Amino acid sequence: MSRRQSRKESRKDLRREALVTRKGKREYEEVVLAKPVVPQNQFQSELLNAIKTKQVVFTDAPAGCVDKDTEFLSSSGWKKISDYVEGDLITAVNLTTGESHLEKPLAYIKQECKELNLFKTYRGISQALCDDHNVVYYRKGDKDKANKIKVSDLLSSHHKKKIGFEGLIKTTSNFVSGKDLGLSEPELRLHVAIKADAHLETESTSRFVFRLKKERKISRLKELLDTLHLDYSEKSDDTGFHVISFSLLGATKRYKDWPLCNKDDAKIIFDEIKFWDGGFALQGNRLPPFFTSDKGDADYIQFVGMQCGYKSSIITYDRVGREYGEYTRKSPEYRVYFSKQTHISITPHNPDSGKAVITKMKTEDGFKYCFTTSTGALLLRRDNNIFVTGNCGKTFVITSTVVDALKSGKIQKIILSRPSVGMGNSLGLLPGGMREKFEPYLMPIIDVITQRYGKGFYECQLGNSNIEFVPLEYLRGRSFNDAIVIVDEFQNTTKDEAFSIMTRLGETSQLFCMGDTNQHDMRGRESGLTWATNFIDEHDLYEFAEIVDGESDDIVRSGFCKAIVKAMEKKA
Repeated sequence: MSRRQSRKESRKDLRREALVTRKGKREYEEVVLAKPVVPQNQFQSELLNAIKTKQVVFTDAPAGCVDKDTEFLSSSGWKKISDYVEGDLITAVNLTTGESHLEKPLAYIKQECKELNLFKTYRGISQALCDDHNVVYYRKGDKDKANKIKVSDLLSSHHKKKIGFEGLIKTTSNFVSGKDLGLSEPELRLHVAIKADAHLETESTSRFVFRLKKERKISRLKELLDTLHLDYSEKSDDTGFHVISFSLLGATKRYKDWPLCNKDDAKIIFDEIKFWDGGFALQGNRLPPFFTSDKGDADYIQFVGMQCGYKSSIITYDRVGREYGEYTRKSPEYRVYFSKQTHISITPHNPDSGKAVITKMKTEDGFKYCFTTSTGALLLRRDNNIFVTGNCGKTFVITSTVVDALKSGKIQKIILSRPSVGMGNSLGLLPGGMREKFEPYLMPIIDVITQRYGKGFYECQLGNSNIEFVPLEYLRGRSFNDAIVIVDEFQNTTKDEAFSIMTRLGETSQLFCMGDTNQHDMRGRESGLTWATNFIDEHDLYEFAEIVDGESDDIVRSGFCKAIVKAMEKKA
């Protein structure tokens, strides 16, 4: 290549680089304006401030999480939190307005966890929560104002008081992401009747047949058909059934075929089911229940009840094999119960009956799960009981701030690491390269990156080595400038590892260590996170606010590194 051609190619590269830089800056500004990192509580505010002002930040704050069987409300209905996949929407709750809506989670959290606290009462509470989960509760005199309390503090209050913790758990939310089903009121009511008692005779003509005995159902069906001016045929058969048949295009037999509906449609559905699959007797705060043999239909009607402002819960009755006249039951029965009492307490009605027992339960799969939402609260369900609860935001605040810095060019590299404890302790035994070994264990962090700037951005930065996976033991031999190092599960580092990591930083780098001292696997040894935070406090290193290793004369990195090493030498 001639010198002239070389200069020409060089100018092309410069123009291309300038174009990429302008595009990156524009995308960065668009994301930051659309999705600013807004702290949801005091902890997140303090964390965000520390990230902006300190070189090293430790977080000893467990993710508020639930067990694998807890469900979230997606756009297609309830789904186990352990089955979440990228692209799923979740239901976030605005605690100020009481409204809930579908959104992409800001982060999905899956962390190792051995045991949770099980809250379970006959009144419809079933929650498996970690000690630092934020429980959303309401006071008896003010059911409009939401409060939050950590599970550990709730347990302390529960044990001290004679009747236990007196806060109320909310079981409903005004779901504003519901769809218009596109049917008039008479049409919607007829569709409810079809789902309850009709069977599809011929799919090609959408002809439905009712075989009814109860006079109230016969009269109700004729009333709906006459209102819609639909032609129908009727006759009585030899078994005493009144048979009515007609054609209706677009109708289906299952409620679960419908999308989650808006409040107006929910009210019509709820009002009509009493004629078909429910009773009429009102018992105190309880309304007539809904009966079905299809779990998907039970789930949908439970959602409808919640949309109408009722506490709605599902109870399963195993009747398989039982005789019913000449018929043998082939499926369970699901009953959806509705109550006007939407805020329920852990404590019993009768104080003399003793307070609820909150027990420890081992996690079946060894993990705990949560989401980060834009509102700080979630709509979840466990054992078919709906509840509003707090969410987790630690990973989101740190990772969003870090990836924004990379996108804007303030830093050149993000280093992601974690101890090998919990990964089998031997990276060589795990399949694949460094990415394949580490990525599954750092998904909460990676999810925030991809949801903020897209998977293409993540893959590009990974390919350019601007995002790098580095085993903890490899950090000891490296120094970092213009980089941010994130170490997850820092509670599983040893004292020596913690000390070593913190001496790797240059003046233009930062270190963020995330962990939970209550969930370490050090088996009798002191956690590096515990040691580091105690050491900083003991030697008043809050000017830098973090930790380091080596002989002080050999250290040519940050002032923080020098300060911590000298403090260590002084202590020795």
